[in-house]
Amino acid sequence: MARAISAATVSASRRVRMSKAKVRWSRRQEGVQTSSSQAGPSAAMSGPALAATRAARASFASAGPSKWRPSSTMPRDGWGWSSMCEAGSPQESWRMVHMTLRDGAGTAGGRARNASSSARKRNSRALSWSRGTLPSVPFTGAQARRCYSRGMSMLRRTKIVATLGPASLPPATLRAMMRAGMDVARLNTSHGTLESHREAVRLVRAVAKEEGRPVAVLLDLAGPKIRTGETEGGRALELRTGATVRVTAEPVAGTEERFTIGYERLTEDVIAGERILLDDGRIELRVVQRDGDDLVCQVTAGGMLAPRRGVHFPETALTAPALTERDREALAMAVAECVDYVAVSFVRDASDIEAARAAIAALGGDIPIVAKIERKQAVEHLDEIVAEADGVMVARGDLGVELPPEEVPVQQRRIIAAAAREMIPVITATQMLESMIEAPRPTRAEASDVANATWEFSDAVMLSGETAIGKYPVEAVAMMDRIIRQAEAVAGPAPEGAGYGEHDDHSYVVALAARRIVASDPNMRGIACFTRSGYSALLMSKVHPDAPIFGVTHAETVYRRLALARGVVPILSRAVTTTDELLRAIDEALLSGRFVDEGDEVVVVASLPVRAQGTTNFLKLHRVGDAAAYQW
Repeated sequence: MARAISAATVSASRRVRMSKAKVRWSRRQEGVQTSSSQAGPSAAMSGPALAATRAARASFASAGPSKWRPSSTMPRDGWGWSSMCEAGSPQESWRMVHMTLRDGAGTAGGRARNASSSARKRNSRALSWSRGTLPSVPFTGAQARRCYSRGMSMLRRTKIVATLGPASLPPATLRAMMRAGMDVARLNTSHGTLESHREAVRLVRAVAKEEGRPVAVLLDLAGPKIRTGETEGGRALELRTGATVRVTAEPVAGTEERFTIGYERLTEDVIAGERILLDDGRIELRVVQRDGDDLVCQVTAGGMLAPRRGVHFPETALTAPALTERDREALAMAVAECVDYVAVSFVRDASDIEAARAAIAALGGDIPIVAKIERKQAVEHLDEIVAEADGVMVARGDLGVELPPEEVPVQQRRIIAAAAREMIPVITATQMLESMIEAPRPTRAEASDVANATWEFSDAVMLSGETAIGKYPVEAVAMMDRIIRQAEAVAGPAPEGAGYGEHDDHSYVVALAARRIVASDPNMRGIACFTRSGYSALLMSKVHPDAPIFGVTHAETVYRRLALARGVVPILSRAVTTTDELLRAIDEALLSGRFVDEGDEVVVVASLPVRAQGTTNFLKLHRVGDAAAYQW
């Protein structure tokens, strides 16, 4: 699995308000082009089209933006929703005319290239019908062309990971979640049987194939879950603050005086003075002393303790292995089913990642490993963990138990920054839209949480119980999609390449060059990365270019794995062996998917020789459709 870099995103200078926007309007489907750069929509329309436009304006003014919502049966494309209203309606005519904002790109005049640079730099207020909203800031003409060609909604760069469970495993629900924006399906082995997870992997693959979109599968290993034991009569124990209680690793019927904690090295690892947190930190014990096979503790924060509650040791260096026997069985299933990512729980240092990688290799597999940062020990060894892992997850649930709440946001930013330095994807997870387990709308704080993770350049944000057991799994995905799009529309700038001076890598230089080309040349419609391993596309995603990244690959595994990469549109292509075949394959992939038009320009990034992997050393400014004429 290739490593990738995290840097900055869209420049705020491209969103400067202009008092008078000048746009060249064109209706590509009728070949009509205005004769003046100042012409508005009425100059290019007459008769029914103009009447439809006026009707759409009046309808929008009276109904408001909330009316426009895509139905689950509408066609989509690789960037998201491609049609926001019913075909043939006045709204559709308005969309076709007003969202095809071109400065001649894709037309004969556009391919001839306007000699006036000022004509290419005009700002315009582009209308966005994505999810029924209007943008709060203007877009440049170049951004409008990139985002709204063929009526496509703006590319959502941040990906969505959704956990599957009883609420989301029915095929119809799973299909609706994919259509709403799910990019990665997470399977949590803490729940369910391995056979049920095997069936879920196959179901995701089947539905994704029918939908014609890449959806990666992330298998989340349970790890050594430490819990309290059963209680006497199954009742909840009342632990009073200040009381003394004994805990033991032996299985006993728990009482207020003595109960079980299911960790066999309990008396060996835990020492006097350390804290033990029960039930997600709601109850706190302080170890007083060791007495034979028991630990004598004082209750410093009491409460009602039900059977089988979770236990954390925030101040203890636990010595239990990160992989349990059940985890190893899950890895065997993951290798057999070609799972795309494996998330390792209970990570304390790099040795836990090495052990998981060795276990996968022993099974004949090569699966990228996502390290879950959820323990205090992991935070203390963060740099070595991200250096060894292929991705990281900010698992804020357990992390919020082991750390004081005020430290969690700080550590979240630190983990994201560390992943950026090591050029690996990062997922921000846990309780992002928690209230949607029961309610159809999230809280304002939850919406802000998702937006902040987006502004921090997380590759993906994750839904857990919201989609696994919640009442509104599809709505949760759709809501997260809308929040991300709104956040990305106003994302502020970040220093380009900050913190990457230590990387003396030609691949990174090529990625930066491609970013700067699309930033300075409004004719560039995107960056096409032809990749065998996924490295070029992942690297490109981490420099955050202001253009779509088309990850073109012939490998289905890479095609699915790129679904996690921020800003990457995975495209499956044919295998190639020469440079001219590479360019032809890119033309075929982009045109067949209708991502660009013949004659549009893209930056091509790849590795040469074509069969090479791991080094991005080729960059070419390419006009789509011209590959057949190249002579190498």
